[in-house]
Amino acid sequence: MNRKDKILNTMMKKPAPSVIRKTYMGRLVLRCLIFFACVWLLIVHPEELDILDGWNFFKRLSPLHLLWCAWVLDMLWQLIPVQQKLALGSQKLFLFRFKPIKEAINYKALQHYIVDTTKSAYKVFLLWAAAIVLLTLLRYWNVLSDAALFMITVA
Repeated sequence: MNRKDKILNTMMKKPAPSVIRKTYMGRLVLRCLIFFACVWLLIVHPEELDILDGWNFFKRLSPLHLLWCAWVLDMLWQLIPVQQKLALGSQKLFLFRFKPIKEAINYKALQHYIVDTTKSAYKVFLLWAAAIVLLTLLRYWNVLSDAALFMITVA
């Protein structure tokens, strides 16, 4: 192999994925497995979803209690100030993630940025609110069952 081929081979190799990329990919795989497990549960053991009806959640244990515990722990994890293994967006409320600006501030550009991001946030809020209202109405009108609403939530 000549020098040119070695250089081309070096350039063609993809860099190894970062730790955070591996973490995100692992979490994606885990979430997909959870989704498929819930679909399997719905198809093979639909009686396990009876705990979604009324107060049945507190009457007996089900595999869905494990899922509920995982969700609760994930939500609590968002509130605990840890310095690793969590996305920056989930930790931005803590002081150790604050990085002060060192250069001069362009107030006009900052104001423009704030207005644009606020408008975008309102759009996202309205989309989520519309989706929640639509799902609520579909459930109220018995178009969606508890199991269907649960599967939408898992998805």
